[in-house]
Amino acid sequence: MRGPAGRLRGMVEGMFLSFGYLIMCQILRLVVQGMRGERSKDVEILVLRHQVAVLRRKVARPDLEPTDRVVLSACRGCCLAQGGRRSSSPRPPCCAGTVN
Repeated sequence: MRGPAGRLRGMVEGMFLSFGYLIMCQILRLVVQGMRGERSKDVEILVLRHQVAVLRRKVARPDLEPTDRVVLSACRGCCLAQGGRRSSSPRPPCCAGTVN
């Protein structure tokens, strides 16, 4: 049987191995990402846009009652009064190479 010191040493070694593995995964991910061409990045953007479109079709908008609308508009007014943005998700001026 191991003593408490032996178990602690085993746990520390396991954590170092796990940490090293995570670092190697991140390094490899960065290398692969740097080697990808513009065309593959464009394809990835198209795939992600398609996924968003599919998810938007699947998710129905919530049925808001008048009281819900009052609460939401009051919250929006408070955010604007505190110097918040007009929209919680502003659209960037340029999106995926298409200028608006």
